[in-house]
Amino acid sequence: CDTMLRTSDNFARARTDRSPPGDAAQQHRRLDGPGDGHRPRPWRGRVARLLSFAGLSLTAVVNAPLLPAQATVLVVSTNSEIALENAILAANALAFQTSSTQPVVIEFASNLIGQTIFLTHALPLLVVDHVTMRVASAGPTARVVLDGANAPTVFRITSRHARVQNVRFQNAGPPGSLSDGFTAYGTDDLTVANCDFDGAGGNGLWLIGSTATTVQDCSFRWNGSGLVATGGTADLAVQTCTFLNNQRGAMQSGGDHMQFLDCTFDGNGLALALQPVCADMTFGPGNVVRNGGNFPSIAAAGAVRLRIVGSQFLDNQKSAIQLSDLCADVTIADNTLTRNGIPGGVHQIVVDDCLGVRITGLQCTAGGAGIFAGTTGQFDVSGSAASPVVIDGNDRGGITLSGCTESMVAHVSVNDNLQSAGGVQVFMFNCTGVDLIDSSITAAPGPGRLGLQVEGCNDIHVGLGVSVFDNGAVGVLVANSHDVVLGNWPGQVGALSVRGPSPLQILDCVRVQVNGTAAAPCALLAGPGSTAPAVFLLRCQAACLGPDVLVDCVHAASTALQITDSTDVSCSQVTIRGHTGWGLVGAGTTQLRVLDCTVDGGVGATAATAIGMLLNGGCHGAQLLGNYVRGQLGSAFVAIDSNDVWFGPGNRAIDNAGDGFAVRDVGPGPATRRTTIQSCVAVGRNLATQSGFVCANVLARLTNVTATRQGTGVLLQNASQATIVNTISWGNMVDRSRDAASVGTWRHGLRSTSAGTGSPGSWIEQNMLLGVNPQFVSAATGDVRLAPGSPAIDSGLHATPVGSGLPCVDAELLPRVRGGVVDRGAIEFVPTVGTGNSLDLAGPWLRTPAESRLAFTVRATAAQAGQMFVLFVSGSGTGPGAAVPTGQLVPLVPDGLTALLLAVPALSVGNLDGTGTGGTTLSIPPDVTPFLPELSFAAVITTVAAPTNPVVVRFQR
Repeated sequence: CDTMLRTSDNFARARTDRSPPGDAAQQHRRLDGPGDGHRPRPWRGRVARLLSFAGLSLTAVVNAPLLPAQATVLVVSTNSEIALENAILAANALAFQTSSTQPVVIEFASNLIGQTIFLTHALPLLVVDHVTMRVASAGPTARVVLDGANAPTVFRITSRHARVQNVRFQNAGPPGSLSDGFTAYGTDDLTVANCDFDGAGGNGLWLIGSTATTVQDCSFRWNGSGLVATGGTADLAVQTCTFLNNQRGAMQSGGDHMQFLDCTFDGNGLALALQPVCADMTFGPGNVVRNGGNFPSIAAAGAVRLRIVGSQFLDNQKSAIQLSDLCADVTIADNTLTRNGIPGGVHQIVVDDCLGVRITGLQCTAGGAGIFAGTTGQFDVSGSAASPVVIDGNDRGGITLSGCTESMVAHVSVNDNLQSAGGVQVFMFNCTGVDLIDSSITAAPGPGRLGLQVEGCNDIHVGLGVSVFDNGAVGVLVANSHDVVLGNWPGQVGALSVRGPSPLQILDCVRVQVNGTAAAPCALLAGPGSTAPAVFLLRCQAACLGPDVLVDCVHAASTALQITDSTDVSCSQVTIRGHTGWGLVGAGTTQLRVLDCTVDGGVGATAATAIGMLLNGGCHGAQLLGNYVRGQLGSAFVAIDSNDVWFGPGNRAIDNAGDGFAVRDVGPGPATRRTTIQSCVAVGRNLATQSGFVCANVLARLTNVTATRQGTGVLLQNASQATIVNTISWGNMVDRSRDAASVGTWRHGLRSTSAGTGSPGSWIEQNMLLGVNPQFVSAATGDVRLAPGSPAIDSGLHATPVGSGLPCVDAELLPRVRGGVVDRGAIEFVPTVGTGNSLDLAGPWLRTPAESRLAFTVRATAAQAGQMFVLFVSGSGTGPGAAVPTGQLVPLVPDGLTALLLAVPALSVGNLDGTGTGGTTLSIPPDVTPFLPELSFAAVITTVAAPTNPVVVRFQR
């Protein structure tokens, strides 16, 4: 197509440079004779005699229909070439004498209707202004035929204020001559009406440098090109015309302000070609383009301010619309495209290397494919909620964006494409800054079919009401991309819903975020018949799932969420349910954070048989806190071959058939991997085979945990070493058990007298409560809060062993210390009345290192009104105490940070108000930040003997 357009364009430019034939000037001189040509009266009699000899008549018409007064009418009464030629010469003889009130008319007599004038040579160029060529008494379909089969052209004109009507211009030149039927050079205010342009080897009607041209109710048939405008042609209106079986229906190069309105293009190789540089072009409304050949129906290159509106494109073999070579500021609005691009899967709209293209109100159905945009900036496909853009039932893909920037797809319905092959309904490749919002991508069932694929892109937003339902393979696939948001983003609120065998896969990406809102969560629905993970992350970095994400596998998925070979991935407020196997699985993923997530294995036709949250080998530095797992037939929380895993606070394993928490190193050799479990709850089903907390060949620290309704409360295996502080194991078949190679140090715990494997002396115990009921509120229903009067209240250990650390909050993510002393067990008792000597942290307990200032409130009693208080900060956890200037011991651990903190003091001084309440902020020394994650705080009031309760702040890595 490009080759043909360029060839035609070169030909047009070559012909544009051609001067009008010399015989016209010679004929003009022969008619007028010597003189300057500006004094008509001496020659008027000679012209009349010449016209009479040629079979013409000269008439002055006053008030004739359709003509103003004083028109000169030259009547052609015979179908001879010489009669027409001399009429043109006679008209030209009136050059410089005509005006709007004194026009000249070349009129074919009515008896010539249906007759043919055969030409043997080129007619003279019509040069006179204010001229009309017409057929007497002609209706809209009446024609006089000019046949140029034996002439180099049929008709040429260079007049101003001219009108040609009811003439058929046919057979210009011999076959293959590229001759033109009708050529207009530099005309101004030319109207061509009710004419036919047939069988020209070149152009049917060629406008060269013409301005203010109207072509209406004409037909262009069997030409090389029907209508061609070049050389700066401007202000062209083409209305209710028919273009039939031309190689090119119409073509414009180097012009502006052209409109095609209510025209029909049928069976042309190419309907309309626009070549650089065309500006302010409008195609439509009301055009119908159908049955095109092996070229696009509209091919525009370098068009500026192009509008294609309100038209129909039907059954064309190639694309309906093709834009290329820096087309800019293009609007494609309210068009219907059906069955274009078949066979071969050609896109019905192709946009390549353009800028500022907007498509709206489109119906694009049952074709080879939908829309393709390549290397295009500011590409916009937008409908409305009431009238979306529809791309439906195409053989291949719906929308493909390749190398596009700053673009949007909004209110678009992409449904039921990929009819005959696999592929992607919406595909973004190497794009930057694209938003996909308020759209549906549905119903491409069958193997190998994807809903949405984002490949090699950055700064992509997908959400705000996007649904991707029932595509055969993967719903949404994001690969080799970075900075992609799926669901909701700042300043915009909406939902993303995906349903299919594998709703979401994210591969080899950096900084991908999947989230929603509480009112509109991001819903990822697996099934039917799924065997792949519902959500799969592979080789990702700094990805974030949540908040407000639902992974619902009620239509069957063995694994709900799998994260493999990734780093720095966060899952926050993700709800998983309905899966038949695993809930969340991590493997080879470092710095994994799972926060406030829920895995419910008891929802669905089949209960989940496997583990709720599983960390396979290589999940080093994982943090799991605030998570809830219930209803699994397997264990709730399991970590295997992973170092520095931190469970808690806030993890709850309720009503599972397997272990509550299990940490294992399956490799040989002594225990080297470290695990911390804080403020966690394990409530089982009273099965002998399950344990609340299992440690196998690891170095474990368990602080403020609770195990009940288990076969074994705490189980140590394979040479594990566990430090267990403030822990309750009660209401189990066996409260503790270990093998001969394992060691357990248990301080300030509470358990029954069931010792389990090994004699009591094999455990190192301090300040234990034995055989004392902790008085849970309702252990049978999973409620292990302490009832009033429980011996576990205010009886725990602040001075935890170095490295154990006091938990920041309890299992309900509420303040860890209520009153002066920490409780035993996972959940801190909430007194009905305040203690009068407490320290509270404003805002969340989990912070980022960037938050260098923390706000605190000190509460005493009215008796301490006006007293000064001092707020201190220490290292991680709490310990035996550090002396302060008042002489008191503040329970802050003297760990590796103490010397640093003493060298760079971090304290804040304030005064209590009239109610005994005071507030202050404390800056964290920058030198401390690299040593986080935990800092402990306590306040000392001048007149109070004991410091406040300690507050521990956790900083995320």
